[in-house]
Amino acid sequence: LESLGCALPNGAGRVVWSRVENASRRCKQWKQICDVLLPGLRARGHLHHLIHRDQSCVHCLVVQGEDVVAGCTMRLFEKVGRIQICADVLLMACEQRGGVCGSGLATLVVNQVKGMLKKQRPGQLVSVLTQSDDGIQATCFWKRQGLVASKGAAEAVQQLHRMNPSKNLVYNDVLPM
Repeated sequence: LESLGCALPNGAGRVVWSRVENASRRCKQWKQICDVLLPGLRARGHLHHLIHRDQSCVHCLVVQGEDVVAGCTMRLFEKVGRIQICADVLLMACEQRGGVCGSGLATLVVNQVKGMLKKQRPGQLVSVLTQSDDGIQATCFWKRQGLVASKGAAEAVQQLHRMNPSKNLVYNDVLPM
């Protein structure tokens, strides 16, 4: 996955891919961002588990200098309905400071995920799935990324849950997109 990383325009940093097995300072920094911005997921060590322990998770992180400033954590699934490969985005966050938040880094991460999926399955149907919080900011962001709340997204979430109910949770107060 590391080979899929890329430099950002104007020297703004780089995108790196990471797995749990090479957990490092980057994963710790990513968790610190998520602790602040996604406090509802800290209950019962859920964030820690997704970032540091769950071997099925992959992280796409934006690094500026030596610091992680944005990223996402996802699981990759093959053969979800008609979809050949699906990225189920579990966490998405961007540091809330000037020059980072609102600068397009979260969009860059989503585009990296989409590009990675297309490289993995050229010419095949690929998909990004998320259970977005139902707030206006989150739903608007995901709509700009081309995701829409749909019956198909809800069915995909349920199908993943049926495959492994303890790992693929269905969250409350979310909008499957």
